Amino acid sequence: MRIITGLARGRRLKMPKGEVRPSTDRLREALFSILSSEIENARVLDLFAGTGSLGLEALSRGAKEATFVEQDRRVARVTQENIDLCQLNGKVISADVLSYLDRDAGVYDVIFADPPYAKGPRD
Repeated sequence: MRIITGLARGRRLKMPKGEVRPSTDRLREALFSILSSEIENARVLDLFAGTGSLGLEALSRGAKEATFVEQDRRVARVTQENIDLCQLNGKVISADVLSYLDRDAGVYDVIFADPPYAKGPRD
């Protein structure tokens, strides 16, 4: 797993052990090809962040800021390590996604939500 392009191009991301299913390079390449005009200077929210690959790719491509929400504290630490590894600025929140959304008053330009397959958003 690596950052495809931009400031952190080629940086390999750390993978937490367990049930994390990161977005593949191919998926991110297609997604960001579609979103290319929306990313520059965008405020990004990466829900169910896992490794942080979606938000990090956005930051690497010129997003202004990214907030990463991950419930598993151990995985959230790996997300922060990946932000540091890529030398990008992002904020990691360790919280249940729906609880976070209930109290977050932020305004975002792009929101990524890639929940685990085994669980629905309310599990």
